[in-house]
Order: sequence, then structure tokens, then C-alpha cells
Amino acid sequence: MRQALAVHDEVLRSAIEAHGGWLFKHTGDGVCAAFASPTTAVDAAVAAQRIDELLDERSASMVLSTTVGPQ
Repeated sequence: MRQALAVHDEVLRSAIEAHGGWLFKHTGDGVCAAFASPTTAVDAAVAAQRIDELLDERSASMVLSTTVGPQ
């Protein structure tokens, strides 16, 4: 599980930074990030979900899930 969370955190951090956002808080199994515009926030979320889907296809033993928005 620790490895899965490390991969999850890296996927989110990469997507956030690639879209000009900044990660300001870890919430255990998630993060809080800020962006200059709603569009870049959505673009980062979609990018993270796509990366997670690719990882899921490559490694059935490590399935990640990304949910965007309040739970």
C-alpha cells in the first residue's frame, strides 16, 4: 500500500505542477492544490486521471483511483 500511495502522490504532484498549480497540503490519500484558473485545475485533474488509467492498465496488481472534488 505504501508503494501505491507514493505512486499516487507522484502522479498528482506531476499533473499539478505541469499545469501551473501548487500543492499546498497532503490529506493522507489525497492532496489540496491551487491553480490560477478553474480551467488549469480541471486540466490537471483530467491529466492525473489519465495517468492513473494508464498505470492501471500496465499493472493489474497496483490499482489507483483518483476522485476529483469534495467527497
